Amino acid sequence: MDVPVDGVRLQAKVHVENDEALALCQLLVQRNICSWIPDDEVLTVQGQKVLSGMFAVGQGTFLEGGDEVQRLIMNLIPNNACFKHSQGGTADLPSITQYFGLVLDRSDRLVYFQSDMTSAFYLFKIPVCCSKMMAFSNNCFQGGRFCITTWCGAVLYLSCNR
Repeated sequence: MDVPVDGVRLQAKVHVENDEALALCQLLVQRNICSWIPDDEVLTVQGQKVLSGMFAVGQGTFLEGGDEVQRLIMNLIPNNACFKHSQGGTADLPSITQYFGLVLDRSDRLVYFQSDMTSAFYLFKIPVCCSKMMAFSNNCFQGGRFCITTWCGAVLYLSCNR
């Protein structure tokens, strides 16, 4: 683990209405994307809890009831500030704006694929033991509030387990 860069906040915001937060958290747990962890297991660096954020982006597609389909995006800036990163192949991938400045000779050919653009977002799964390092902010609840008897009196945080 690295010492966080000066000025980087170790807590990001989960953008959800207060009255919808518990329902969202329970849905993420039900779908096995997240799990609950007790307060004392949340990663703490230099006396601060490392808490990620998340937000949703509308996809322009609507369900029969009128609700818009949303993509849930995790803001992992707090985690990224504390850990060394494994490098994927992204260093070799051009960005979309680099295609506009290409000059080809008559004998050159340019070939690129949709996967070159979609590789900007990696999907990954983390080991269960790392979930304590992936807790989300402003989503702590008393365990007894939603029938987790193991932690009935504990403060729990939502944590990524995928």
